[in-house]
Amino acid sequence: MLPARAPRRAKRSPRHAAELGSVRALVNSAGIATSVPATRESPEQFRKVIEVNLNDTYWMCQGIARVMSQSGTIVKVSSVRGLVSTGLPRRLIPRRRPACSA
Repeated sequence: MLPARAPRRAKRSPRHAAELGSVRALVNSAGIATSVPATRESPEQFRKVIEVNLNDTYWMCQGIARVMSQSGTIVKVSSVRGLVSTGLPRRLIPRRRPACSA
């Protein structure tokens, strides 16, 4: 398993894989998420998610495609959590205060 971390490292990993023999497949399953509502997610948290889920995935696929055999395959795996909302952890849901009656 070769980790994907930014273009520089994603360029090194395929070269190392090619040194081991013919590269015929890449199974790419990089992905992270935050447990923060979008209204409170910081720009840095958002950048980190995009960096791993989009950029690192792209750079690794690009690097492997350059050293892969003509009949190679790239399989991208994702989580069902990327397709449906499972809600927020209970600790992040604001508590409603009981209404006062007068």
